[in-house]
Amino acid sequence: MPFTTPLQREYRALVSLAWRDHCQRHHLPENDRKALDGWTRSELKKATGNTSTKHCDSGRDADHALAHFEHLAQHDIKWQQRLEAGDAKRIRHAVKKINPTLLERFKTQADFTAYLLGIVRQSYGLADRCLHQLTNDEIRALTNHMRTFAHRHQGT
Repeated sequence: MPFTTPLQREYRALVSLAWRDHCQRHHLPENDRKALDGWTRSELKKATGNTSTKHCDSGRDADHALAHFEHLAQHDIKWQQRLEAGDAKRIRHAVKKINPTLLERFKTQADFTAYLLGIVRQSYGLADRCLHQLTNDEIRALTNHMRTFAHRHQGT
């Protein structure tokens, strides 16, 4: 599902700020629409692997895109912070749908994230990685692992 309207609005604002900063640093005209389009597509591809928000989802891709342009614009850290917690929140939500009592084992979101990172280290051999650094396939595998774990531990 592509970016929602509010996400798209925030995305455009961050792209505009980042473009303005890019133009000032490289002494480029801000009103060059063709250059803006090419630069935006290039930066979006770096962030999400897609060249258009039409091909991005409103979860993980949106977090990555907005955090990337926010960083380029040196504007804020709101989306960069969300990037850190976004994958864990989505996995937690998937587990909660299946077995909400399983989540009682984790006192905080940080405990749950630490547990997920432990799985990443042990199962995938990826030490010193944050969840947002995993590929979409790795996140999908981790989510599926947690769904299976939730099903197996229903009623316990």
